[in-house]
Amino acid sequence: MKKQYVSGGLTYITRLKQLTGLDRAIAFTVMARFWASIAGVLTVLLIARFLTPSEQGYYYTFSSLVALQIVFELGFSFVVLQLAAHERACLTFLPDGQIEGNAIAHSRLASVLQKSVRWYSVAGLL
Repeated sequence: MKKQYVSGGLTYITRLKQLTGLDRAIAFTVMARFWASIAGVLTVLLIARFLTPSEQGYYYTFSSLVALQIVFELGFSFVVLQLAAHERACLTFLPDGQIEGNAIAHSRLASVLQKSVRWYSVAGLL
């Protein structure tokens, strides 16, 4: 069991939560964003220091293509994930790979799969 520091009846962690208004999940998200910012600046400095101008051109060209993929995707993967998770609550996966359950949820899940395959095919071709 961890020893917690108590001051005035509140633990240090509890006081920190009250002071900042952050819970554990939000704190981890903030730390991830902070690290991503530091890593991004460090990456740019390392690219400028160690890559030739020609190599930098290739790096930034491929980086732009990856950014373009994000524009084509438009966050659709998150929508598909949320819809599939919502419909999954009404369905059961059998050991042989069959899906059993509410017929409406089954048809919605199939429709989401079909539309996402179509969209990603078109986006991939573009």
